[in-house]
Amino acid sequence: MEIGVRTGFQPEALRALAGMGYTAVELVAAPGSMLDAERRLAEGAEDVLGLCRDLGLRIAALGNPVNALAGDPGEREHAVRYWEAILALAGRMGVPCVSGNAGLNAAAGLEDNLAAYEATFGRLAAQAEAAAVCICFENCPHGYPRSPKAKNLAFTPELFRELFRRVPSAAIGLEYDPSHLVWQQIDHVRPIAEFGSRIHLYHAKDTEIDRARLADVGIYGRGWWRFRLPGWGEIDWRAQYAALTDISYAGPVILEHEDPVFSKERRMEGMALAFTALRRVFGQ
Repeated sequence: MEIGVRTGFQPEALRALAGMGYTAVELVAAPGSMLDAERRLAEGAEDVLGLCRDLGLRIAALGNPVNALAGDPGEREHAVRYWEAILALAGRMGVPCVSGNAGLNAAAGLEDNLAAYEATFGRLAAQAEAAAVCICFENCPHGYPRSPKAKNLAFTPELFRELFRRVPSAAIGLEYDPSHLVWQQIDHVRPIAEFGSRIHLYHAKDTEIDRARLADVGIYGRGWWRFRLPGWGEIDWRAQYAALTDISYAGPVILEHEDPVFSKERRMEGMALAFTALRRVFGQ
């Protein structure tokens, strides 16, 4: 399987990552970034395409962090417009996927959120189909239900089913990340078989659980889990590989580096260690 990495458009970092052996990238295209979708639609993205081509990096996805169901009308309007722009940009660039969140109004009830999702992403799915682009939801709760900044409905298998039922378009799928299932106490292998046809991208990130801390504070406490590089946590990576092989997954395995140990000046060290660990499991 192809091994990639999620990163911003930073030429020196991309050169370093290509030198480590990565062959695919998920480029964060947030508003105001070097890859702002609205600006790039007007100005073009030839520099991005050219650099990645020269480095042997396939652009597997553009990452979109906005919340299309936000409670604030102004934020919601801009987010929907930005989704439209990034889907158009991905189609123009020949990028097959846009990753992001299904959206959430943290102040509203579940049924209201689902209705808003159906209306919003029903329209966006039609645009994605026309552009030959997939919308891929990462399954991160972003603090739901306690955080007012929560922005994603797509974080449990139960919700996956409901989202796909309400918007059945094949253009809607998952960026499957097992790390978020681990700390939610959800089986991180079994959903791969059920949702195989919807998994268009795969995030490689691990979760470490401090069981002594968990026994002291419980699941609603803090500090009992943290994200780690693949192989430094709870995930059975061989089982992940087997499950992905069973569904004939043909996409990339994309590192999402959020390990606090290998941060700041050790960040690139972490990238290199993760590549070695992922190649050992998936590079066969």
